[in-house]
Amino acid sequence: MRVVTSSLIACLIASPLVAGAGGYDKATWGMTLEQVKTLYPQGMEDFVPGTSKGTNYTLITKDSTFPLLVGFDFPQGKLAQVSTLYGIAGGKGPVPVTREQAIALGVKVRGLLESRFGKPAWTPANGPKFKGETAPADMLAAWESPDTLVVLMLQSARSGSPADEVGVIAAYIPKPAKPPAAAVGGYEKTTWGMTVEQVKALYPDASSSSSGDYAEVMRLTNDSTLKVLVTFQFRAGKLTGVDVLYRDPGGKPTFVYAREQASALGVKVRGILESRFGKPWWTPADGPEINGRTAPPDSLAVWKLPDTLVMLKLQTMASKPNEENLTIVAGYRPTPAAPPSGK
Repeated sequence: MRVVTSSLIACLIASPLVAGAGGYDKATWGMTLEQVKTLYPQGMEDFVPGTSKGTNYTLITKDSTFPLLVGFDFPQGKLAQVSTLYGIAGGKGPVPVTREQAIALGVKVRGLLESRFGKPAWTPANGPKFKGETAPADMLAAWESPDTLVVLMLQSARSGSPADEVGVIAAYIPKPAKPPAAAVGGYEKTTWGMTVEQVKALYPDASSSSSGDYAEVMRLTNDSTLKVLVTFQFRAGKLTGVDVLYRDPGGKPTFVYAREQASALGVKVRGILESRFGKPWWTPADGPEINGRTAPPDSLAVWKLPDTLVMLKLQTMASKPNEENLTIVAGYRPTPAAPPSGK
């Protein structure tokens, strides 16, 4: 039973389950059909006509009080998707129902999955798009982990089927392996300790200025869909920090915002940085302190890379410190070297 189309998978897989990561229940991605049959011997195998090769494996079971039809899909001999069809508790079993019944059942199943995986990464209340793509009309919720997506949706039993043939489906889909974190050792192509001349050679469109032992190299560019002003900071001729200011090209041509606008833009920027560096090392949900020290006001997230700390925060302009003059800044700083171990 494979109920989620490849176009939906393509829509979702480009992006961060909270529990049960790596597959479905006891099964993990990449298992063979024989391995899954060992876990669930009560199931039934479907065969490719004219061969003895199985393509999927189904079983009828229960999830909490709900009857459940589980389909394991093996498109190339390896487990690549699991689709679960829910039935009404006390009903005829895991079968399609009327749309009205499916909507009510979908609410109950979402509650069950939330108790298992936590708050969804996406619901219709978040808008019509998920990960930059238009979500299917009957998609109800989605949960994410480093290696699995769970998509809850309503789906017609077949093309052109009547309104009383709607299934409540939770599909489990593997995500591709996450690439290693980028920008370690500096920012983009730079590394800590570079000179002004070395950074300008990398970015010939940048401008520079200096005062005493302090110097700056600045350039206006893009990061994903946002405009950014990048400032490379030098002390005694060596690169010691990078600040990146963000602005939404759909808004006014400035890097300064009122708090509500700045907070909304901060959410977008955090999404960009999470796609690059993974889950933050610290967020305000972790408490008011970072490494035993009080977090700066309006800190949004921190990523800790092998030799670089990245801090995202809202920052007031020094010349006009008020709620109407906030900037969104991602600051890159070298991680202090660990002291040599003593004897």
